Amino acid sequence: MTRSTLRPVRDLRKPPRDPSRRKPNLRLPALMALAIMAAAAAIGALAVAGPATAQRTEPSPGLRAPESATERRAQRLRAVRNWGYWLSSFDIGEVVVAPHDLMVVDNGVSANRRFLRDRSPEEVTRMKRRTDGSPRVLLAYLSLGEAERYRAYWRPEWYDRTKKPVWLGDVNPDWDGNYFVQYWHPA
Repeated sequence: MTRSTLRPVRDLRKPPRDPSRRKPNLRLPALMALAIMAAAAAIGALAVAGPATAQRTEPSPGLRAPESATERRAQRLRAVRNWGYWLSSFDIGEVVVAPHDLMVVDNGVSANRRFLRDRSPEEVTRMKRRTDGSPRVLLAYLSLGEAERYRAYWRPEWYDRTKKPVWLGDVNPDWDGNYFVQYWHPA
């Protein structure tokens, strides 16, 4: 049902790069961190809520309503049984009909590696509900391992090596417009 953008591992038309000159893959630690956070959230949700079931269950009559915004968010996250992500080329209506309790989507609309606009509040509100009206947790995607020049946060002066932030690394040779990020840098 969902479409995704696959990043090529290597362009087979080019000769392989010399492994001794290879830069560290900073994307791998970021993806590992994301996987660990997702697994921890899933384990926490399962530990509190028990095994996932095919049907939605109503809360027990004896449960009290959450008192704070933090408790309400925690309750919504504990109710998540499945999740998905959709980062490119999607129609809002396709996200609305997706069956997932939690969706990670791109916060902006882009085309041909150019940022066009942020999603409107109406679009976000629509994606937070399924077709049956039930709520969905909606999160915005943020790359931890790379900065992307077509994002709204990108600054033109970052192209100049003397003006770029110390945490901004070299361009990713496998993904045009993306720059490695030293996310662990204290700056």
